[in-house]
Amino acid sequence: MRRLPLLALALPAIGIALALVPEPLRLAMEYDHDALAAGEWWRAWSGHVVHFSARHAGVDLIAAFALAAAIEMRSGRRLLAAMLLCLPPLLSLSLNFGAPGLATYRGASGLCAAFGAALGLLLWQESAATRAPLIALAGIFALKTLCEATGFVANASGLSGAVRVVWQAHAFGAVFGLGASVLRFRCIDRASLPATRAA
Repeated sequence: MRRLPLLALALPAIGIALALVPEPLRLAMEYDHDALAAGEWWRAWSGHVVHFSARHAGVDLIAAFALAAAIEMRSGRRLLAAMLLCLPPLLSLSLNFGAPGLATYRGASGLCAAFGAALGLLLWQESAATRAPLIALAGIFALKTLCEATGFVANASGLSGAVRVVWQAHAFGAVFGLGASVLRFRCIDRASLPATRAA
């Protein structure tokens, strides 16, 4: 019997709580390039759970919960806990160098991309029947990201024009999500090897 995805609830719970606080507090929580450089390190995590609007939060947090819950139910809490702890600062660091002109950022879409990629690799390993749909979904994601990166489509996410999609967050998130799943598989493979004893 699979356990309830209680850890997956943490992200939407925090995101909803932050959506209810005054805007000055949300400003103090967003990813801010200059503030991070000045030592406000908490923004490396909090910037990925604070949003610009209720709709922005709703879109991101529903997707994040669905993907995170699927990961937790399939692989347990250890992988998801590691992702929740490590991915936000990795994404922030990547944005710092990969999108140097980005002054501020809010949203869980980078985490959603990471969860989606990690879940895709888990499903790929589970059943060959899922591989064709997964390839199609990966192609759609890549095309969407390419369109946003080239400016062909300014915003393919259906959010208000005031919210600019940061395609780099999605690309980095997908790479990190794949990496997290690969590391998990390698750890499982090593754990399954028979122990050897020196004579």
